[in-house]
Amino acid sequence: GISFGRAHVLAGIDGSSLINLEGGESRNVYLDQVVRLAEAYDVALLDLVLGWVGPTPPSGFVAVDVDRLHDHIRASIRRDRGDTGTPALAERVGMEQSTLVRWESGEYRRLDLIRLHRLAEALGSSLGDWLVVP
Repeated sequence: GISFGRAHVLAGIDGSSLINLEGGESRNVYLDQVVRLAEAYDVALLDLVLGWVGPTPPSGFVAVDVDRLHDHIRASIRRDRGDTGTPALAERVGMEQSTLVRWESGEYRRLDLIRLHRLAEALGSSLGDWLVVP
């Protein structure tokens, strides 16, 4: 396995934040950081994000292009939102409308997993589905 020190350096997360994340005291992290953690720990992104439970070991890391993943998630949001307007969607997920607009337009390159999860739930979708790039 990888050392704790190496994992937090590779993921770009400070040590105390990684301790809180691994200890369940914090559940929020940016998508690009999770991708780097999955690589550092050699686990599949979905296994890390959704939590692995099953009779076989988790699958190994598969390279993920974070920009392509963000583009795929944006396309999934556009597909799943139908005619739900930005103000209504932002309110449903407890997000500033300007933040949602800027993220959807690509101006913001990072969005945390909690907001992504809330967006998926609000649109009747699944974060797991959004994290699989065809």
